[in-house]
Amino acid sequence: MTMLLILLNERFGREEIVVNAHMSILLNLYPVKDSNNVIGLRKLYDICKIQIRSLESLNVTFGMYGHLLQPILLKLLPEDLDLDFNRKQLGKKEGSTFDVMELLQFLKAEIECRESTHLLSSLGE
Repeated sequence: MTMLLILLNERFGREEIVVNAHMSILLNLYPVKDSNNVIGLRKLYDICKIQIRSLESLNVTFGMYGHLLQPILLKLLPEDLDLDFNRKQLGKKEGSTFDVMELLQFLKAEIECRESTHLLSSLGE
C-alpha cells in the first residue's frame, strides 16, 4: 500500500490525491467482529496507525477528520471493545472532542493485554 502512495505522489505530485488515498484506505477497512481475534485487531490497529501517521506527515490534523472518522473506526471494532471505549469516554467532560489517538491508545492496550493473555494461556497448556 505504501508503494502505491509513493507512486501516486511521484506521478501526480498532488497532495490531495495522496490524502484521499490514505482516507480511502481507512474508509475501506474490514471490521473485526470477535475481540479474541488478536491478529485481526493487530492488523486493524497497524493499518490505522500507519494511515494516520501518513496524514500527519502531510499536515492533515486530527481536527480536520477526527469527528468523521470516529463512527467509522468504532464500527470496525467488536461490540464489546466499542462498549468499553464508550464507557471510558463517559468519565470525560461533556463537549470534549473525539481524539483518534486516544482510540488507538485504547486499542493498542487492549491488543497487548489480549496478546499477553493468549501467550500465557498457551504456555499453560
